[in-house]
Amino acid sequence: MAVRWFDDRVRERFRAKTERGLSNAGLAVEALAKQLAPVLTGNLRRSGRKEPHAGAFRQGDTTYVLVKFGGVNKVGYALHVELGTRRMAARPYLLPALRQVGPRIPSIMRTA
Repeated sequence: MAVRWFDDRVRERFRAKTERGLSNAGLAVEALAKQLAPVLTGNLRRSGRKEPHAGAFRQGDTTYVLVKFGGVNKVGYALHVELGTRRMAARPYLLPALRQVGPRIPSIMRTA
């Protein structure tokens, strides 16, 4: 009986599942942050997005998911709203979303 080693296939399936799970977690953070973002015109909420849209991205052996607000729709004040300024109190929406979704990330990863 011959033993076949499927190392590359197993590694690729694991990588794909991990990227799907992280992408889904990023979408969950994005959705909650949009709900928590303060609204005056709605531009801040509309500017939120998970990047890249296709899923997670890799740098070396590390996989990342990036959730961004601002940039699109010329919302340059997203960071000022999140962190505040000398003249304006912080109105955080992204960090609270991450803190709320964070404990659910393992289950999100398992269901990917």
